[in-house]
Amino acid sequence: MISMGNHVTTDNLKLGGEFTVAFATKKTMVASDFVGIVSAKNDPKKMEKTGWNIKKATMVNAPVFTDFPMTMECRIKEKNDESETGYYLVAEIVNILVDEKYLAEDGNPDMEKMELIVFDPIHHSYIQLGDKVGNAFSDGKALK
Repeated sequence: MISMGNHVTTDNLKLGGEFTVAFATKKTMVASDFVGIVSAKNDPKKMEKTGWNIKKATMVNAPVFTDFPMTMECRIKEKNDESETGYYLVAEIVNILVDEKYLAEDGNPDMEKMELIVFDPIHHSYIQLGDKVGNAFSDGKALK
């Protein structure tokens, strides 16, 4: 689920309902922040200013920015609470693209290699994800 404000992207989603979601990294942080704070309505050349390389997605009609280690190709399934200021959308992930240098030995994406960042809404900052601290669906069994 993604919260969408009223942006050029919101208008573009009305055309086909397909989009991509790239995972920001320490390396892409400045340009990613820029894209989030500047509207293409006010700066039509905003994507050029990022310096990102763009190609067409393989399974949806949307762009892929190849400077990111991992991108999800998505289709809108439903929109909720639609208003003048935006809406929430629920999407289906139809494909995941990962640069080979970010794959683990088992062939799956290696989150630690990617240097992914997350937004901290309390401090208005970005935090780089760190080391593995446990095993999902396993470590909690110790309390059974």
